Amino acid sequence: MYHINETKKALQPEAVVCVMSGNFTQRGSPAIVDKWARTKMALLAGADLVIELHAAYASSSAEFFALGAINAINALNFGGCLSFGAESVDIGLFNKLADIVANESPEYKEILTSGLRKGLSFAKARALAAEDRYFEENPNEKGKVNLEEFLKSPNIILAIEYIKAIKKTNSIIKPHIVKRAENNHNDVDLNVGGQMSSASAIRNRILKAREGFVGRLLDDAIKRSIPDYTADILKLEALSGKGFMFDMDFFCPLIVTLRRMTVADIRMYPDVSDGLAERIYAAAGKSGEYEGFMEGIVTKRYPTSRIRRTLTHILLNIKKSDLDEMDYRGGCPYIKVLGFTDTGRWLLSRARQTATVPIITTYSATKSLTGPRSQMFVAVENRATDIYSAMYKAPEHRASGREYTQPVIMVNNKEPEHTSL
Repeated sequence: MYHINETKKALQPEAVVCVMSGNFTQRGSPAIVDKWARTKMALLAGADLVIELHAAYASSSAEFFALGAINAINALNFGGCLSFGAESVDIGLFNKLADIVANESPEYKEILTSGLRKGLSFAKARALAAEDRYFEENPNEKGKVNLEEFLKSPNIILAIEYIKAIKKTNSIIKPHIVKRAENNHNDVDLNVGGQMSSASAIRNRILKAREGFVGRLLDDAIKRSIPDYTADILKLEALSGKGFMFDMDFFCPLIVTLRRMTVADIRMYPDVSDGLAERIYAAAGKSGEYEGFMEGIVTKRYPTSRIRRTLTHILLNIKKSDLDEMDYRGGCPYIKVLGFTDTGRWLLSRARQTATVPIITTYSATKSLTGPRSQMFVAVENRATDIYSAMYKAPEHRASGREYTQPVIMVNNKEPEHTSL
Protein backbone atom coordinates (compact mmCIF):
# COMPACT_ATOMS: atom_id res chain seq x y z
CA MET A 1 0.00 0.00 0.00
CA TYR A 2 2.85 2.38 0.90
CA HIS A 3 4.68 1.56 -2.32
CA ILE A 4 1.62 2.13 -4.53
CA ASN A 5 0.67 5.35 -2.72
CA GLU A 6 4.19 6.76 -3.04
CA THR A 7 4.26 5.80 -6.71
CA LYS A 8 0.97 7.58 -7.32
CA LYS A 9 2.18 10.70 -5.51
CA ALA A 10 5.38 10.86 -7.55
CA LEU A 11 4.15 9.81 -10.99
CA GLN A 12 0.39 10.49 -10.95
CA PRO A 13 -0.29 7.55 -13.27
CA GLU A 14 -3.70 6.90 -14.76
CA ALA A 15 -3.36 3.22 -13.88
CA VAL A 16 -1.08 0.95 -11.84
CA VAL A 17 -0.09 -2.51 -13.09
CA CYS A 18 1.35 -4.96 -10.58
CA VAL A 19 3.62 -7.77 -11.82
CA MET A 20 3.28 -10.34 -9.04
CA SER A 21 4.94 -13.66 -8.28
CA GLY A 22 2.63 -16.66 -8.20
CA ASN A 23 2.61 -19.31 -5.50
CA PHE A 24 6.41 -19.56 -5.26
CA THR A 25 8.66 -16.55 -4.81
CA GLN A 26 12.14 -15.21 -5.54
CA ARG A 27 13.32 -15.88 -2.00
CA GLY A 28 12.85 -19.57 -2.93
CA SER A 29 9.88 -20.08 -0.61
CA PRO A 30 6.18 -20.71 -1.06
CA ALA A 31 4.07 -17.58 -0.72
CA ILE A 32 2.36 -17.45 2.68
CA VAL A 33 -1.06 -17.42 0.94
CA ASP A 34 -1.89 -18.18 -2.67
CA LYS A 35 -1.61 -15.78 -5.58
CA TRP A 36 -5.35 -15.05 -5.77
CA ALA A 37 -5.54 -13.97 -2.14
CA ARG A 38 -2.49 -11.76 -2.66
CA THR A 39 -3.97 -10.39 -5.89
CA LYS A 40 -6.97 -9.14 -3.94
CA MET A 41 -4.62 -7.50 -1.41
CA ALA A 42 -2.79 -5.74 -4.27
CA LEU A 43 -6.03 -4.49 -5.85
CA LEU A 44 -7.34 -3.20 -2.53
CA ALA A 45 -3.97 -1.50 -1.98
CA GLY A 46 -4.47 0.52 -5.16
CA ALA A 47 -3.27 -1.62 -8.07
CA ASP A 48 -5.59 -1.64 -11.10
CA LEU A 49 -4.31 -4.68 -12.95
CA VAL A 50 -2.34 -7.65 -11.60
CA ILE A 51 -0.46 -9.87 -14.02
CA GLU A 52 1.51 -12.93 -13.03
CA LEU A 53 5.27 -13.34 -13.10
CA HIS A 54 5.54 -16.94 -14.28
CA ALA A 55 6.94 -19.52 -11.85
CA ALA A 56 10.02 -20.05 -14.02
CA TYR A 57 11.03 -16.43 -13.30
CA ALA A 58 9.50 -15.92 -9.86
CA SER A 59 11.62 -18.74 -8.40
CA SER A 60 14.84 -17.72 -10.18
CA SER A 61 17.84 -15.57 -9.30
CA ALA A 62 17.52 -11.78 -9.25
CA GLU A 63 18.81 -11.61 -12.84
CA PHE A 64 16.09 -13.78 -14.33
CA PHE A 65 13.39 -12.59 -11.92
CA ALA A 66 14.01 -9.06 -13.20
CA LEU A 67 14.31 -10.15 -16.83
CA GLY A 68 11.00 -12.02 -16.61
CA ALA A 69 9.27 -9.00 -15.11
CA ILE A 70 10.66 -6.56 -17.67
CA ASN A 71 9.75 -8.89 -20.55
CA ALA A 72 6.19 -9.11 -19.20
CA ILE A 73 5.92 -5.31 -18.98
CA ASN A 74 7.45 -4.92 -22.44
CA ALA A 75 4.88 -7.37 -23.81
CA LEU A 76 2.04 -5.08 -22.62
CA ASN A 77 3.62 -2.48 -24.91
CA PHE A 78 2.35 0.52 -22.94
CA GLY A 79 5.53 2.36 -22.04
CA GLY A 80 5.39 4.12 -18.69
CA CYS A 81 7.51 3.63 -15.59
CA LEU A 82 8.66 0.64 -13.58
CA SER A 83 8.36 1.51 -9.88
CA PHE A 84 10.34 -0.61 -7.44
CA GLY A 85 11.57 -0.27 -3.87
CA ALA A 86 15.15 0.07 -2.64
CA GLU A 87 17.11 1.56 0.24
CA SER A 88 18.65 4.17 -2.08
CA VAL A 89 17.10 6.37 -4.77
CA ASP A 90 20.43 7.31 -6.42
CA ILE A 91 19.39 6.40 -9.97
CA GLY A 92 22.72 7.60 -11.37
CA LEU A 93 24.62 5.10 -9.22
CA PHE A 94 22.21 2.32 -10.18
CA ASN A 95 22.69 3.10 -13.87
CA LYS A 96 26.48 2.99 -13.61
CA LEU A 97 26.43 -0.32 -11.73
CA ALA A 98 23.91 -1.80 -14.17
CA ASP A 99 26.21 -0.89 -17.08
CA ILE A 100 29.16 -2.57 -15.35
CA VAL A 101 27.22 -5.76 -14.62
CA ALA A 102 25.62 -5.86 -18.08
CA ASN A 103 28.80 -5.22 -20.07
CA GLU A 104 31.02 -7.69 -18.14
CA SER A 105 34.41 -6.33 -19.19
CA PRO A 106 37.40 -8.73 -19.19
CA GLU A 107 38.60 -7.16 -15.92
CA TYR A 108 35.19 -7.61 -14.35
CA LYS A 109 35.03 -11.26 -15.44
CA GLU A 110 38.53 -11.93 -14.09
CA ILE A 111 37.70 -10.60 -10.62
CA LEU A 112 34.36 -12.44 -10.60
CA THR A 113 35.98 -15.75 -11.60
CA SER A 114 38.74 -15.29 -9.04
CA GLY A 115 36.20 -14.71 -6.29
CA LEU A 116 34.24 -17.82 -7.23
CA ARG A 117 37.42 -19.91 -7.23
CA LYS A 118 38.12 -18.71 -3.69
CA GLY A 119 34.75 -20.10 -2.59
CA LEU A 120 32.82 -16.84 -2.41
CA SER A 121 29.12 -16.82 -3.19
CA PHE A 122 28.20 -15.50 -6.62
CA ALA A 123 26.62 -12.42 -5.05
CA LYS A 124 29.75 -11.61 -3.03
CA ALA A 125 32.12 -12.28 -5.94
CA ARG A 126 30.05 -10.11 -8.25
CA ALA A 127 29.87 -7.31 -5.69
CA LEU A 128 33.69 -7.27 -5.45
CA ALA A 129 34.01 -7.22 -9.24
CA ALA A 130 31.45 -4.41 -9.58
CA GLU A 131 33.11 -2.41 -6.79
CA ASP A 132 36.53 -2.70 -8.43
CA ARG A 133 35.24 -1.61 -11.84
CA TYR A 134 33.13 1.21 -10.41
CA PHE A 135 36.03 2.88 -8.61
CA GLU A 136 38.31 2.29 -11.60
CA GLU A 137 35.83 4.22 -13.75
CA ASN A 138 34.88 6.72 -11.03
CA PRO A 139 38.04 7.37 -8.96
CA ASN A 140 36.62 10.56 -7.44
CA GLU A 141 33.92 8.50 -5.73
CA LYS A 142 36.37 6.62 -3.49
CA GLY A 143 35.60 7.29 0.14
CA LYS A 144 32.19 8.74 -0.73
CA VAL A 145 30.30 5.57 -1.65
CA ASN A 146 30.44 2.39 0.45
CA LEU A 147 29.69 -0.07 -2.35
CA GLU A 148 30.47 -3.15 -0.26
CA GLU A 149 27.66 -2.27 2.14
CA PHE A 150 25.45 -0.92 -0.65
CA LEU A 151 25.55 -4.18 -2.62
CA LYS A 152 24.56 -6.36 0.35
CA SER A 153 20.88 -5.47 0.10
CA PRO A 154 18.68 -7.83 -1.96
CA ASN A 155 16.61 -4.83 -3.02
CA ILE A 156 19.69 -3.00 -4.32
CA ILE A 157 20.77 -6.09 -6.27
CA LEU A 158 17.29 -6.50 -7.73
CA ALA A 159 17.13 -2.80 -8.62
CA ILE A 160 20.38 -3.12 -10.57
CA GLU A 161 18.97 -6.16 -12.36
CA TYR A 162 15.77 -4.30 -13.27
CA ILE A 163 17.78 -1.48 -14.84
CA LYS A 164 20.11 -3.96 -16.55
CA ALA A 165 17.10 -5.80 -18.01
CA ILE A 166 15.60 -2.51 -19.22
CA LYS A 167 18.87 -1.74 -21.00
CA LYS A 168 19.36 -5.24 -22.43
CA THR A 169 15.84 -5.45 -23.85
CA ASN A 170 15.99 -1.90 -25.24
CA SER A 171 12.83 -1.19 -23.27
CA ILE A 172 11.10 2.19 -23.34
CA ILE A 173 10.16 1.68 -19.68
CA LYS A 174 11.73 4.23 -17.33
CA PRO A 175 12.84 3.19 -13.83
CA HIS A 176 11.41 4.89 -10.73
CA ILE A 177 12.61 4.07 -7.22
CA VAL A 178 10.50 4.27 -4.08
CA LYS A 179 12.70 4.54 -0.98
CA ARG A 180 11.99 1.74 1.46
CA ALA A 181 10.63 2.94 4.80
CA GLU A 182 11.75 1.82 8.26
CA ASN A 183 12.43 -1.94 8.32
CA ASN A 184 14.96 -3.48 5.94
CA HIS A 185 14.04 -6.31 3.57
CA ASN A 186 15.54 -9.07 5.74
CA ASP A 187 14.51 -7.78 9.18
CA VAL A 188 12.78 -10.64 11.03
CA ASP A 189 11.31 -8.67 13.94
CA LEU A 190 8.32 -6.35 13.77
CA ASN A 191 9.00 -2.64 14.02
CA VAL A 192 7.24 -1.99 17.32
CA GLY A 193 8.06 1.73 17.19
CA GLY A 194 5.96 2.32 14.07
CA GLN A 195 3.52 0.72 11.71
CA MET A 196 5.92 -0.20 8.89
CA SER A 197 7.50 -3.67 9.12
CA SER A 198 9.16 -5.84 6.50
CA ALA A 199 7.24 -8.70 4.91
CA SER A 200 9.88 -11.04 6.37
CA ALA A 201 9.11 -9.77 9.87
CA ILE A 202 5.37 -10.19 9.42
CA ARG A 203 5.72 -13.72 8.05
CA ASN A 204 8.12 -14.61 10.88
CA ARG A 205 5.62 -13.39 13.47
CA ILE A 206 2.80 -15.43 11.87
CA LEU A 207 5.03 -18.52 11.82
CA LYS A 208 5.83 -18.10 15.52
CA ALA A 209 2.14 -17.73 16.25
CA ARG A 210 1.40 -20.90 14.32
CA GLU A 211 4.04 -22.74 16.32
CA GLY A 212 2.62 -21.44 19.59
CA PHE A 213 5.28 -18.90 20.56
CA VAL A 214 2.79 -16.03 20.60
CA GLY A 215 -0.98 -15.87 20.91
CA ARG A 216 -3.42 -15.61 18.02
CA LEU A 217 -2.31 -16.15 14.43
CA LEU A 218 -2.90 -12.44 13.80
CA ASP A 219 -2.13 -10.68 17.06
CA ASP A 220 -2.30 -6.91 17.61
CA ALA A 221 1.35 -6.41 16.61
CA ILE A 222 0.71 -7.98 13.21
CA LYS A 223 -2.55 -6.07 12.72
CA ARG A 224 -0.70 -2.79 13.32
CA SER A 225 1.74 -3.76 10.55
CA ILE A 226 -0.76 -4.53 7.78
CA PRO A 227 -3.87 -2.87 6.32
CA ASP A 228 -7.23 -4.04 7.68
CA TYR A 229 -8.18 -5.64 4.36
CA THR A 230 -4.97 -7.69 4.40
CA ALA A 231 -5.76 -8.93 7.90
CA ASP A 232 -9.28 -9.84 6.76
CA ILE A 233 -7.99 -11.80 3.76
CA LEU A 234 -5.42 -13.64 5.90
CA LYS A 235 -8.16 -14.57 8.37
CA LEU A 236 -10.35 -15.91 5.57
CA GLU A 237 -7.48 -18.02 4.23
CA ALA A 238 -6.94 -19.50 7.68
CA LEU A 239 -10.64 -20.08 8.39
CA SER A 240 -11.21 -21.64 4.96
CA GLY A 241 -8.86 -24.45 5.87
CA LYS A 242 -6.09 -23.47 3.46
CA GLY A 243 -3.87 -22.10 6.20
CA PHE A 244 -0.53 -20.33 5.81
CA MET A 245 2.38 -21.80 3.84
CA PHE A 246 6.04 -21.92 4.90
CA ASP A 247 9.17 -23.71 3.67
CA MET A 248 8.95 -26.52 6.22
CA ASP A 249 5.44 -27.42 5.05
CA PHE A 250 6.98 -28.73 1.82
CA PHE A 251 9.79 -30.65 3.53
CA CYS A 252 8.25 -34.14 3.31
CA PRO A 253 7.36 -34.06 -0.40
CA LEU A 254 10.77 -32.51 -1.10
CA ILE A 255 12.62 -35.25 0.81
CA VAL A 256 10.59 -37.98 -0.90
CA THR A 257 11.54 -36.42 -4.24
CA LEU A 258 15.24 -36.12 -3.35
CA ARG A 259 15.52 -39.67 -2.01
CA ARG A 260 14.33 -40.98 -5.36
CA MET A 261 17.13 -39.08 -7.10
CA THR A 262 20.84 -39.63 -7.68
CA VAL A 263 23.56 -36.97 -7.50
CA ALA A 264 23.52 -36.90 -11.30
CA ASP A 265 19.76 -36.23 -11.24
CA ILE A 266 20.23 -33.28 -8.87
CA ARG A 267 22.89 -31.79 -11.16
CA MET A 268 20.22 -31.40 -13.86
CA TYR A 269 18.60 -28.47 -12.03
CA PRO A 270 19.46 -24.73 -12.29
CA ASP A 271 22.31 -23.31 -10.18
CA VAL A 272 23.56 -26.76 -9.10
CA SER A 273 27.33 -27.04 -9.54
CA ASP A 274 30.68 -27.58 -7.82
CA GLY A 275 29.72 -30.06 -5.14
CA LEU A 276 26.29 -28.63 -4.35
CA ALA A 277 24.50 -31.72 -5.70
CA GLU A 278 26.52 -33.90 -3.32
CA ARG A 279 25.64 -31.69 -0.36
CA ILE A 280 21.92 -31.77 -1.16
CA TYR A 281 21.99 -35.55 -1.68
CA ALA A 282 23.82 -36.17 1.61
CA ALA A 283 21.54 -33.83 3.61
CA ALA A 284 18.42 -35.48 2.16
CA GLY A 285 19.65 -38.87 3.36
CA LYS A 286 20.46 -37.73 6.89
CA SER A 287 17.85 -35.15 7.83
CA GLY A 288 14.48 -35.78 9.41
CA GLU A 289 13.45 -32.14 9.77
CA TYR A 290 13.68 -28.99 7.70
CA GLU A 291 16.09 -26.94 9.82
CA GLY A 292 18.70 -29.69 10.02
CA PHE A 293 18.33 -30.38 6.32
CA MET A 294 19.09 -26.76 5.44
CA GLU A 295 21.99 -26.58 7.89
CA GLY A 296 23.55 -29.53 6.10
CA ILE A 297 23.58 -27.63 2.79
CA VAL A 298 24.00 -23.91 3.42
CA THR A 299 27.53 -22.45 3.44
CA LYS A 300 29.04 -19.04 2.66
CA ARG A 301 29.37 -20.18 -0.94
CA TYR A 302 25.84 -21.58 -1.06
CA PRO A 303 23.64 -19.02 0.74
CA THR A 304 20.16 -19.85 1.99
CA SER A 305 18.27 -18.00 -0.75
CA ARG A 306 20.15 -19.83 -3.51
CA ILE A 307 19.56 -23.20 -1.86
CA ARG A 308 15.85 -22.52 -1.41
CA ARG A 309 15.49 -21.55 -5.07
CA THR A 310 17.31 -24.71 -6.15
CA LEU A 311 15.07 -26.84 -3.93
CA THR A 312 11.99 -25.12 -5.36
CA HIS A 313 13.14 -25.98 -8.88
CA ILE A 314 13.58 -29.60 -7.79
CA LEU A 315 10.17 -29.68 -6.12
CA LEU A 316 8.51 -28.17 -9.21
CA ASN A 317 10.68 -30.29 -11.54
CA ILE A 318 12.05 -27.35 -13.54
CA LYS A 319 15.34 -28.59 -15.05
CA LYS A 320 18.04 -26.61 -16.84
CA SER A 321 17.05 -28.35 -20.08
CA ASP A 322 13.43 -27.29 -19.56
CA LEU A 323 14.43 -23.63 -19.24
CA ASP A 324 16.57 -23.91 -22.37
CA GLU A 325 13.73 -25.54 -24.30
CA MET A 326 11.31 -22.87 -23.05
CA ASP A 327 13.79 -20.18 -24.17
CA TYR A 328 12.92 -18.42 -20.96
CA ARG A 329 15.33 -15.55 -21.61
CA GLY A 330 12.81 -14.42 -24.20
CA GLY A 331 9.99 -14.01 -21.67
CA CYS A 332 6.71 -15.80 -21.10
CA PRO A 333 4.86 -16.20 -24.46
CA TYR A 334 1.59 -14.96 -22.94
CA ILE A 335 0.36 -12.57 -20.22
CA LYS A 336 -1.67 -14.21 -17.43
CA VAL A 337 -4.10 -11.82 -15.72
CA LEU A 338 -4.79 -12.55 -12.05
CA GLY A 339 -7.13 -9.66 -11.27
CA PHE A 340 -8.29 -6.16 -12.10
CA THR A 341 -10.45 -3.23 -10.99
CA ASP A 342 -12.86 -1.28 -13.20
CA THR A 343 -9.90 0.88 -14.21
CA GLY A 344 -7.98 -2.32 -14.84
CA ARG A 345 -10.76 -3.61 -17.07
CA TRP A 346 -10.44 -0.46 -19.16
CA LEU A 347 -6.66 -0.90 -19.21
CA LEU A 348 -7.03 -4.53 -20.22
CA SER A 349 -9.15 -3.57 -23.22
CA ARG A 350 -6.35 -1.21 -24.29
CA ALA A 351 -3.76 -3.91 -23.67
CA ARG A 352 -5.49 -6.31 -26.02
CA GLN A 353 -4.85 -3.77 -28.79
CA THR A 354 -1.19 -3.15 -27.95
CA ALA A 355 0.19 -6.36 -26.42
CA THR A 356 2.74 -8.36 -28.41
CA VAL A 357 1.66 -11.71 -26.88
CA PRO A 358 -1.77 -13.22 -26.09
CA ILE A 359 -3.49 -12.05 -22.90
CA ILE A 360 -5.01 -14.88 -20.85
CA THR A 361 -7.79 -14.23 -18.34
CA THR A 362 -8.88 -17.87 -17.98
CA TYR A 363 -6.52 -20.80 -18.09
CA SER A 364 -8.90 -22.69 -20.35
CA ALA A 365 -7.83 -20.14 -22.97
CA THR A 366 -4.27 -21.51 -22.79
CA LYS A 367 -5.48 -24.54 -24.73
CA SER A 368 -5.71 -22.31 -27.78
CA LEU A 369 -2.09 -21.19 -27.47
CA THR A 370 -0.01 -22.61 -30.27
CA GLY A 371 3.49 -24.00 -30.17
CA PRO A 372 5.33 -26.28 -27.75
CA ARG A 373 7.02 -23.36 -26.00
CA SER A 374 3.71 -21.90 -24.82
CA GLN A 375 2.47 -25.27 -23.65
CA MET A 376 5.66 -25.86 -21.64
CA PHE A 377 5.08 -22.57 -19.79
CA VAL A 378 1.47 -23.56 -19.14
CA ALA A 379 2.51 -27.00 -17.86
CA VAL A 380 5.07 -25.55 -15.43
CA GLU A 381 2.59 -23.06 -13.96
CA ASN A 382 -0.11 -25.72 -13.64
CA ARG A 383 2.34 -27.99 -11.83
CA ALA A 384 3.43 -25.21 -9.46
CA THR A 385 -0.19 -24.50 -8.47
CA ASP A 386 -1.08 -28.19 -8.13
CA ILE A 387 1.92 -28.82 -5.83
CA TYR A 388 1.14 -25.73 -3.75
CA SER A 389 -2.53 -26.71 -3.46
CA ALA A 390 -1.61 -30.25 -2.37
CA MET A 391 -0.22 -28.82 0.88
CA TYR A 392 -3.38 -26.98 1.98
CA LYS A 393 -4.48 -27.93 5.47
CA ALA A 394 -8.04 -28.97 4.54
CA PRO A 395 -8.39 -31.94 2.14
CA GLU A 396 -11.22 -30.32 0.19
CA HIS A 397 -8.82 -27.69 -1.17
CA ARG A 398 -6.13 -30.11 -2.37
CA ALA A 399 -7.53 -31.13 -5.74
CA SER A 400 -5.42 -30.33 -8.81
CA GLY A 401 -6.54 -28.16 -11.71
CA ARG A 402 -7.20 -24.94 -9.81
CA GLU A 403 -5.61 -22.94 -12.63
CA TYR A 404 -8.64 -23.91 -14.71
CA THR A 405 -11.32 -23.32 -12.07
CA GLN A 406 -10.23 -20.19 -10.19
CA PRO A 407 -11.84 -17.04 -11.68
CA VAL A 408 -10.02 -13.76 -12.11
CA ILE A 409 -10.20 -11.53 -9.01
CA MET A 410 -12.29 -8.39 -9.58
CA VAL A 411 -12.53 -5.31 -7.33
CA ASN A 412 -14.77 -2.35 -8.19
CA ASN A 413 -13.57 1.24 -8.46
CA LYS A 414 -14.27 4.31 -10.61
CA GLU A 415 -13.58 4.35 -14.34
CA PRO A 416 -10.69 6.66 -15.35
CA GLU A 417 -11.58 10.17 -16.51
CA HIS A 418 -9.02 10.11 -19.35
CA THR A 419 -8.27 7.64 -22.09
CA SER A 420 -4.61 8.44 -22.74
CA LEU A 421 -1.85 6.36 -21.15
